[in-house]
Amino acid sequence: MAAEGGGGGGPAPPSIDPPPGSGATLTSIAITPQGSVVKVGETLQLYAIGNYSDGGQLDLTSEVTWLGSTLNGITFSPTGLVTAHTATFSSSRITATHVSSGLSDIKFVYVSSYGLEGSIDSPAVITEDVAHNGEVNFGGPSVNGYSYYTVNVTPDNAYYFFLENLSRDVSLKIYDDAAFSNVVCTSDKGGTADELCVAIAPVSGIFYIIVDGNGTRDTSDRGASYTLTVRPGYMDEPASDNIIVPLNTPYNGQIGRYVYDDEAFTPLMYGISFYEIPVTPTGRYTVNITSLTGDVEMVVLSSISEVLCASNNAGTADEACSFQTERTPAYIRVDEVNTLVGASYTLTVTEDHGAYISEGTVVSPIDITGSMPYHGHVGGINSYYSVNVTPNQSYEVRGSGLDGELGLYAGNISNFNSWDCSDFSGSNPTKDVVCRFEPATTSTLYIRMTPNGGIGTEYFLNVTSTAYTAENTTLLETPDKDTPYAGQVDDTSSQYEIPVNTGKLYRVGLSTVSGDITLNVYDDIGHTALLCTSNNTGIVDEYCLTEPSVPSGTNIYVEIIGSTYGSKFNLTVDRVYRQEGGCSKFCVNLTKADIFS
Repeated sequence: MAAEGGGGGGPAPPSIDPPPGSGATLTSIAITPQGSVVKVGETLQLYAIGNYSDGGQLDLTSEVTWLGSTLNGITFSPTGLVTAHTATFSSSRITATHVSSGLSDIKFVYVSSYGLEGSIDSPAVITEDVAHNGEVNFGGPSVNGYSYYTVNVTPDNAYYFFLENLSRDVSLKIYDDAAFSNVVCTSDKGGTADELCVAIAPVSGIFYIIVDGNGTRDTSDRGASYTLTVRPGYMDEPASDNIIVPLNTPYNGQIGRYVYDDEAFTPLMYGISFYEIPVTPTGRYTVNITSLTGDVEMVVLSSISEVLCASNNAGTADEACSFQTERTPAYIRVDEVNTLVGASYTLTVTEDHGAYISEGTVVSPIDITGSMPYHGHVGGINSYYSVNVTPNQSYEVRGSGLDGELGLYAGNISNFNSWDCSDFSGSNPTKDVVCRFEPATTSTLYIRMTPNGGIGTEYFLNVTSTAYTAENTTLLETPDKDTPYAGQVDDTSSQYEIPVNTGKLYRVGLSTVSGDITLNVYDDIGHTALLCTSNNTGIVDEYCLTEPSVPSGTNIYVEIIGSTYGSKFNLTVDRVYRQEGGCSKFCVNLTKADIFS
C-alpha cells in the first residue's frame, strides 16, 4: 500500500459516511488510513472506523483498545499514534479491538527512509508542465510500493504524462476518478525505459496518477527515483464538429491528439484536424499552410470526399494547393506526420480572382435555351448546361471555336452520371466536338463540357434539332428524274422498297446530297444479294446501274447509309434504254454503260 505520514501526527480524521440510524448494528471495524508506511522521524495517527448494518459509519477510535506487537523501528501509543524511529525491513503489527462488541482489525506498519509521495487517501499535488522528482514508497516485503498524485488540468484537453530518469523498474497508471478505479492509460515498458501516457482530461479537471514500484522490495535499495512531468497537449479540432475557416482570414490552428493501439504507444492514427470552407461552386481557391512547427500533410476534399488537391512537403516547409469544386462546402484535412506532439500552423484560404471559372454545377446547370450559339468557357473542372427539347426528336450538340482540348457529353439524365453520346477534340483544338442522339421521353437535354487538360478553354455551344429520324423500309411509287423523292438519313440508314420490271435496266441515283452518303441496291428485303453500289468520298452525287432479275411487278430495295449525320438527298430511279451507236436522253451505250446523256 501507499505511504502515509506527517510530522504533525498524520492526516486528519477521515471523512465517513452518514451515521447509522436507530436500531442499526455494528458489523465490522476498519483501521485507517490505508497507507502502512511511515518515514523515519515522522508519525502516523491511526483511526478505527465502525461500519453498521444500514451502511452508516462512526469514528470509534476512542472506543477501541490499541495493541502493538513485534514492534520494529516504531513506538506505539494507546491512542493509536505511531512514531517511526528506524528503517527496517520487518513490519510492526497493530490491532484495534472494539471494547463492547469485540470486533477488531489488524494493520501492518513499515518504516521507510525514503520520501513518501502521497497516498491513496491523500495524494500529493503536482503542477502541469513542472517536472517533479519523486521516489516510490516502500510497501513492505510482500507489497509493491506506490506513489499517488493529482494534477489539475483543463477538461477535454489532451495531456502527455512522462516518467523519465528511472533508477529502477516502475510503471505508470492514469485514472480519472478519486477512487483510483477507472484507469484511462497505462505504461509498463520494463526496466528503466521511460514511460509515456496520453489521455483526455475528464470533466472534473483532475487526473489521478499512480507510480507503481513493480516489486521494489529489496532491503538495501527500497524505492525507485524518477522524474514525473505532466505536459499539456494541443487543442482537439475534431471531424465531428468542423471548424469553419472564412476566406482571406488567417486561422491559427493546432493538430489534436494521438491515438495509440498498445502500451508501447505505436501510433494507430496521428493527430488530424478538420476544417470547413464556405466556397462558391466552380470558384477557384488556393489553400496555404505557413508558420509550421511540425511536419504536416494537407488534403482538400469535396462534400462527397473526392480529393480536390493535396500537399505534403517534408519538414516544416509551407504547404499549398489550388482547387475548384462543383459542390459546397469544401473541407481541409491536416494530418500530423511523424511528430510526437501536435503541430501549430497558420491556415489561409484565398479565392483566385481572374482565373478561369467553370460554368454551372451538377445541382444548378446553366439553362442555355434560346441563347445559342452560346459562348461558354470551362475552368479546371466541368461546366454544366441544360436545354429544353422536344421528346423523340433527334438533336445535334456541337462545340465549335475551341481554343484548347475539350470533351463534350450529352444525355437525358439530370444527375449527370450517364451519357447518351460523347466526343473529344483530342490534341486538335480546331476540331469541333459533336454529339447526336434522340432524347427519349424527356423535355430536357443535359450537357457537360470537360477541360481534358485545356483549363480555360472557350467555345461556342449550339444545340439544333435535326427534326427527322432514319426512314425505315418505305414502299414508294417509282420516282423518276422529273419527280425525285426528297429524303434524309441520320448516321445509320434509310431504306426503301421500289417496284420495278424484270429484265429492264435502271439507273438509281442520289443528287443534291448534303453529306457523305453510300448507296446500295439489293434485289431482296434481307439485303443479301447486292445489285449495285456507289460510295464516292465527300459530298458527291451517287448513282449505279442495275438490271433486276426479280419477277415483273416486284421490288428492288434501296439502302442509303449516312456517314454524315442528317444528310439530305434526292432519290431517283430511272428506266435506262440500250441503243446501238449514239445515246440519247435516258439511254446507255452498249460499250459505255456508265455514260449518260
